[in-house]
Amino acid sequence: MRIVYASDSIALAALERLVHTRSVKGLEGLWVYSFTFEEEESTFLPNAALPLDWNRKPVPPDWHAQPLKATQLIGNNWSERRASLVLRVPSAIIPSQFSYLINPLHPTFDAFRIGAPQRFHFDERIATLVAVGERGS
Repeated sequence: MRIVYASDSIALAALERLVHTRSVKGLEGLWVYSFTFEEEESTFLPNAALPLDWNRKPVPPDWHAQPLKATQLIGNNWSERRASLVLRVPSAIIPSQFSYLINPLHPTFDAFRIGAPQRFHFDERIATLVAVGERGS
């Protein structure tokens, strides 16, 4: 399934990248893009529509190996049906903020506007924390 994953802020996108990164290499060579779309081209998936354990805490130690299948099924179903161009979902990291799934195969994708790319660099203090975590693993 080809889906573009985005966030409603650069800070949230950085956090999403950070929690899915296991090495300093994963923090390099990043770009940020802004985007715009018409509100009617999106579907909002509220917390109440998600499985009860969609953002379970504490996060299990094997969470990288055991992604939550129920949320993947929701995303796959949305994508396959081409229900909307954008699916807005609560972030598992900060549930009061949102992540966006963008379906490039949706018939109205041409209406999706992508801004010019900008280089993104994590502050070196964050890279240091990741490096310390690498050594401690």
